[in-house]
Amino acid sequence: MQIIKSFLLSVLAMIFFFASCQKNQDPTSIDQAFIQSFRDGKFSVLEKYLPTREFYKSLGKDIASRTDTQIDSFLSLNKQKLTESWKKMQENLTNGKIDPAKISIKETVVYNPYQQSVMQAMVIVYDYNGKTWDDVTLIVKQQNNESYLLEIPNPLSAFLMTDSSMVNSSQARVALELEKPEFQQAVQKLVNELLLYAKDNKQEDFGSNLVYNGDDKNRAWKSPVNMRDATEAKLAIEMMGNVNRAMADCSGFTFGKLQADKESEGYWIVQPLQCGKKIIRFAFLKVKDKLLLGDIDLEQMN
Repeated sequence: MQIIKSFLLSVLAMIFFFASCQKNQDPTSIDQAFIQSFRDGKFSVLEKYLPTREFYKSLGKDIASRTDTQIDSFLSLNKQKLTESWKKMQENLTNGKIDPAKISIKETVVYNPYQQSVMQAMVIVYDYNGKTWDDVTLIVKQQNNESYLLEIPNPLSAFLMTDSSMVNSSQARVALELEKPEFQQAVQKLVNELLLYAKDNKQEDFGSNLVYNGDDKNRAWKSPVNMRDATEAKLAIEMMGNVNRAMADCSGFTFGKLQADKESEGYWIVQPLQCGKKIIRFAFLKVKDKLLLGDIDLEQMN
């Protein structure tokens, strides 16, 4: 009996030891390390993900040519900027009395916000006290199974947990869908519908597909137009007029390649169409699960 008890105690000790090792092991990805750095209160947790001289040189023609000394100076300055941004995010956590230990990552969405760029944006979708937020974005570079932290944009808005629209992750998913034929067809179908609504003066139908861009900063570029509000309905009527004027004298048109552009308002999906010597561009933002028209541009070709 004593032998059995000793054996059981040994097994329990081993289980406790391995559980402790598992609990204290290093984060295995850049997003996990980022959150862990705030739990530990140490930027140094991110050291292994900072760009190196070898990484810089691996980018080749995608980045300015520099000597080794210049590269080291550039990387040192970049680390300083990253540290400063990290500290601002840490202040948000402190001021908001947010416990980093209670932040759990639900998902990360990595996409290319600038189609010709070698960098990627990583949106961290996280849970805190039962609510989901996506106000943390990193600029990273993923190559050869390695991840590098290049920039921390908008640190002052990170961890504020005030915008529940989930617009950052929504736009990231749109970027991933951009090359899918079914998505391209859906955008073209939407443009055709908007042209019919404008032509037939169907204000309610047209307005329901229009993004709000008024004075309310909490809603601007994040919600659809409210057609029950006279001021917002006027925005829809004005946009309908813009569409009809742009399409004047167009008996037929062809769709161009779907484009994207990252601006302060969000990730724009741009559908150009050509009508004679005119190119009309319909620009959309994705709000939650719906594409909403935000702008229209007319270009006259010579």
